[in-house]
Amino acid sequence: MRRPEYDEILDTFINDRDVAQILYTSGTTSRPKGVETSHLALVLSSMNTPLDLDLTRGGPALNVLPLFHITALVGLLGCMQMSGAYVIHTGFDPSLVVETLEREKISFVIMLPMMWNACLAIPGMAERDYSALTTALYGMAPMGSELLSKLRAAFGCQFHLGSGQTEFTPMPCVFYDNSPTEFSEGNYWGVPTAMSEQAVLNDDGSECAQGEMGEICWRGPQSMNGYLQNPEATAEVQSHGWHHSGDLGFIDKQGQLMFVDRKKDIVKTGGENVSSCKVEGIVSAIDGVALSAVIGLAHPHWSEGICAVVQLMPDAQLSEADIIAHCKNKLGKFEVPKAVVFVGALPLTGTGKVKKNELRKQYAGLFIDADDTLPSSSSSSAEATGIAD
Repeated sequence: MRRPEYDEILDTFINDRDVAQILYTSGTTSRPKGVETSHLALVLSSMNTPLDLDLTRGGPALNVLPLFHITALVGLLGCMQMSGAYVIHTGFDPSLVVETLEREKISFVIMLPMMWNACLAIPGMAERDYSALTTALYGMAPMGSELLSKLRAAFGCQFHLGSGQTEFTPMPCVFYDNSPTEFSEGNYWGVPTAMSEQAVLNDDGSECAQGEMGEICWRGPQSMNGYLQNPEATAEVQSHGWHHSGDLGFIDKQGQLMFVDRKKDIVKTGGENVSSCKVEGIVSAIDGVALSAVIGLAHPHWSEGICAVVQLMPDAQLSEADIIAHCKNKLGKFEVPKAVVFVGALPLTGTGKVKKNELRKQYAGLFIDADDTLPSSSSSSAEATGIAD
């Protein structure tokens, strides 16, 4: 006898652009916004990831990122396309990560630079077998060349930068795979993936000349439908027919995109624009530094002064003078931090990004207050307080 609840089956038609999920942005520069992602964007992302990363069919992947974040979700979808296992850690434990990479013969993993850095500090990690690891990615923050060299030597594979946004359904919408570039150093994001277009645009929507800095923009079917109940923000980010990332960069003579900084994170000091990411890469490469954030704060002489907020590894012994001396050897004079603040822990979002907006608010008066207490002609007094003019 047929059960009555099955007498009628309701057919539901799903259009490509119907909303499949709503995820929230990280909120590092403003209040988090709900991103409406379509079924089409998720399906294409799940195909795009294995295609551009050349993932091994059946190869297991490791996830240490929260599953409410777009990177973890599209990594899962990509694994489903490739029929691979998806090993999930409920939190980040660097000891467990290096153990899992060896024991489960993980072939693909993506982590934040600070996570990779923490793995390097695990005793005996270099003696483990990571031969199955073929695709190692880092994202959501820049990584200096020194740290990259250490990781490549320790894990015996290439490390690639994957870049994208919740609004453009990564992973990734741009991908750097160590292709030839015009410059030997820099945060190269590379070329667009198979299903995306990429451009660097001026504020009026015109395309920047080669080598000219502008806003990084993308277009393609992986773009979001819009922000949840926020048509004004949607219209702003989708102006001129492109998705505007809020990131600054330029395309070099080899056609490779170099990321410079978030628009809101560029430090304008003494008439020069300084990339906070560049300085962070130098600071974070110092042995004993777990994580750093570089911000611009109001300065009575330089408009903005560069401040490095640093979280040290347990038992590390570093002073402000140590950090500044290292930076002077690696950076231009105008790029060197004028102050270093040590904290027990940097404020992070749920996905591990530093909340720079909170740091700017917390240390807003650092240079102003210090200047009020210093004799205008005393350079030695300025050095003693860590505020170097």
